[in-house]
Amino acid sequence: MEVPSEERFSIVVPILWENIGRIAKAVDKEFGTESRNILRQVMGERGFEMGEMMKTMCPGEDFKSVGTFVAEAVKTFLPPDVKIEVEEKENKVSRCPYGLEGTSRELCKAMMAFDVKTVETIGPNVTLESLRP
Repeated sequence: MEVPSEERFSIVVPILWENIGRIAKAVDKEFGTESRNILRQVMGERGFEMGEMMKTMCPGEDFKSVGTFVAEAVKTFLPPDVKIEVEEKENKVSRCPYGLEGTSRELCKAMMAFDVKTVETIGPNVTLESLRP
């Protein structure tokens, strides 16, 4: 039986996000601070590359333009239960797509380097940070 591509996508995407999170948690547990430095570097490099690819498509460099554009661009690739709410001065994400809740703030920041660099590359005057403890 052929499974429709949308259904396959909705099954595979959450598993991929969870796998990335499990790998990050395992590496963090085994190697600590040094692993977070490596994760931050790799995620930041890839975020910069993503931002470079996307910035010509973004309608502006202000927070609202960048926040709305990035939220719309990534929502297709997020697990179905992760929602992004775009507000005037902040975007709210319903939960960590990597499943890092309950881990360290440092690990979260290392993995968020992807998002930070993507956003800052698209909008050099836009700052992204996690407000959750």
